[in-house]
Amino acid sequence: MVNVLQGDVLIVSATPVIRELLHDVFLTAHYRCLLAGDGGEAIERFRRSRPSLVVTDFNLPDMSGSELLQEVRRDNPDAAVIILCGSVFKRGGKVVGFLDAEAARGASLELGAYAVLEKPVDVEELLLTADRALEYRQTRGDRRQLLSHSGLPGR
Repeated sequence: MVNVLQGDVLIVSATPVIRELLHDVFLTAHYRCLLAGDGGEAIERFRRSRPSLVVTDFNLPDMSGSELLQEVRRDNPDAAVIILCGSVFKRGGKVVGFLDAEAARGASLELGAYAVLEKPVDVEELLLTADRALEYRQTRGDRRQLLSHSGLPGR
């Protein structure tokens, strides 16, 4: 699959192996990649580079994916965010509970995530979702620009 839009993607995962795997997947699909290991680093990189797309784990060492989503939305309401979630919740490498994936999905979508994908993630589904998220982001921006020039109210 070749990504026509060649957008920038910020990949956020506390697990180095996952981060590198996602990095390889997106590089192969012709995205420009930024990497972060936690929410604080992700916010810093997002503010500095303004990527079009953020792909983040729901479970980060310093915040949830939903909290990161809120920070991203505050800085750029049009940024596309995809959240990856699993069923195990860890802090400091130890399992501390189990995530209700449906609750995480509902809360994240309500806060404006483009999609929530459950791990293990199918690579083709992830790339298709990323492409669609960027297309939606572009359409939304075009619509907002058109409405601002027309004088009509819009979102």
